[in-house]
Amino acid sequence: MADHKYPPLPEGFVLEQPGNTAPVGIPPLPPGFELMPSAGPSPSGHPSFEEGQALLNAEEQQQRMHGASGTIGATLTGLVDGVQIAGPALLGAGQRGAAIASTIMNGGTYDENLKQAQDITQQAQDAHPWVTTGANVAGGVTSMLPVASTALGVRALGVTGETLAGRLAASTISGGVIGGTDAAARHDGDLNEIGWGAGKGAAFGFGAPIVGALIGAGTRKALDWVRSPGRGVERNLATSLAADGLDDVAARARLAELGPEGMIADLGDNLRGDLSAVTTMPGRGQTVGRTALSTRDAGAGQRITADANASLGNAGDIIADRAAYVQQRADAARPLYDRAYAVPLQKTEAMDNVLKTPAGQKALRSAQRTAQNEGVPIDPAKLDVRGLDLVKREIDDQISVAQRAGKKNEARVLTTMKNKLIEGAPGEYKEALKAFSGPSGMIDALDNGRSVFQRNVHPGEVAAEIKALSGADRDAYLQGARSALDEVMMNARNDGGAARAMFEKGANKAKLYSLLGNDEAKRFLTALDRETTFTGTSYAATGNSVTAGRQAAQQRWGSQQGAKGPVQAALNMNFGDAVAAMGGKLNKVQNEAAMAAQRGRAADILTAMGPDAAAQLQNLSFLQRMQQQNAAIASGAGTAAQVGTIAGSPSFLQSLRERR
Repeated sequence: MADHKYPPLPEGFVLEQPGNTAPVGIPPLPPGFELMPSAGPSPSGHPSFEEGQALLNAEEQQQRMHGASGTIGATLTGLVDGVQIAGPALLGAGQRGAAIASTIMNGGTYDENLKQAQDITQQAQDAHPWVTTGANVAGGVTSMLPVASTALGVRALGVTGETLAGRLAASTISGGVIGGTDAAARHDGDLNEIGWGAGKGAAFGFGAPIVGALIGAGTRKALDWVRSPGRGVERNLATSLAADGLDDVAARARLAELGPEGMIADLGDNLRGDLSAVTTMPGRGQTVGRTALSTRDAGAGQRITADANASLGNAGDIIADRAAYVQQRADAARPLYDRAYAVPLQKTEAMDNVLKTPAGQKALRSAQRTAQNEGVPIDPAKLDVRGLDLVKREIDDQISVAQRAGKKNEARVLTTMKNKLIEGAPGEYKEALKAFSGPSGMIDALDNGRSVFQRNVHPGEVAAEIKALSGADRDAYLQGARSALDEVMMNARNDGGAARAMFEKGANKAKLYSLLGNDEAKRFLTALDRETTFTGTSYAATGNSVTAGRQAAQQRWGSQQGAKGPVQAALNMNFGDAVAAMGGKLNKVQNEAAMAAQRGRAADILTAMGPDAAAQLQNLSFLQRMQQQNAAIASGAGTAAQVGTIAGSPSFLQSLRERR
């Protein structure tokens, strides 16, 4: 070795046995020696091989942390760490699990691997601070969703509540409790940190309902504007339709019940309030609304008359000339009586028993006198159908006298006798009776029908009266009732109010059911109910009564009376009203003209009738469903914003604090 001269060895290398190799450019090494990296630092202060390798590994790790691996790591660990209260424990559990797995698979001690896992977490989060912050917030919000999905949870968080003050109090308390408890878990119970956490949690809790309300309202406005641009009038009316509790099916059914004269405004009180507003404010809407209502009101009497004719028959002047009416019915039935008189009579025991009674004897004597006066005497021993008919008519007169005298029991007994007298009569005679039972019975039926709604008689008695009548007498009874309705309406042709008042009494309704039967009575009463609805709409829209509902509707349709100024509206947290008020003050004339045009459009829709009303209702129902969807989305957005403010904002502030 002494014969060879060797240049200085490269820094960081020493000669070691065995071997005789050297890097290129270096003379052969002494036998048994080779160049090996130095185990210690080089004399010149340059890093050793181990140090260089460590630096290379660190640089590679740093590059990974700044790349996709670090982004994923920061996201995952940030999500876990952001979980309220339990976040540190969950993150620590994940790191310990990774350390155990690394110890088993890669060797090394558990403590070394745990420290490496913690270092990697910290490096990833340091490399991506905003990703980490966002993940912290997301983790905090996500951890609160199970709580916010329960009725008790949303009440405790202040999402729901009877008053804004109550919601603010609940949200503030919940935010403070969550913030303080979370700080205690992250800082080993440090009182200063707990106080800081509770304070910021309470602060954000107090603001959370406001943030949620603003986000929800803004989302709703944005969705309404995007999904139904330029349809503010229709949206207002769709809101009123929903407030009246009518969905598409119920609204269409109600409009069909109201018939061809039914208006959109008739469907509910809130829609009536809208019409009331536009007809009591200046502009075309006032003219359109008042004209439509007055025109419809003028036809009320005619509509009720038509409905009465359909149910009770056409009115006639039968009360003024009852004799002519009776004679007309008698003449029409004469061929039936001629045919019946020609049929032999087979007397029955029941007939003989009736004729033996005092009332029967009296009727028989009167019948004999009548027959003699007619020049065609009858033989009591050989009574024929004509003689039987004359006796029956005399008993009718006795019944009429008893009824007028108020002797109801006597009238009932006489009616029973009459029915027994004719129950064994030939069928031809019974057919003739259906056409015309006699002048006395028919006149009584007319008079009883005429007074049926004024008489103090139970509806059950009315039903019994009608049941006891023959076909012709029953028709006369209904004609009398029909004329009574005409008399009531005589001084109320323009609005039909008297007719409606008559049947507002429960007893008269029951009598009507006895007169007409269920179907016809219900149809007529439904028609009267329609007119009551129409009158209610007219009164609400054009009456002089100033209600709170009308004032609220007027503000919605452009009235400035009682409206808040922009500052007052903002202080009351009605930020939309504040913006609207500011805009109105800046451009008052243009705003009033635009609102007047909207009121005119609203009046067109609210007073639409017939097919136009059906088309308008279909449009409003579509917007109503859209608004319900928008409201659900906006409610969800507002709730998410409120929960996010409580759960995510402390995490966001903590991240910013740690970044500093």
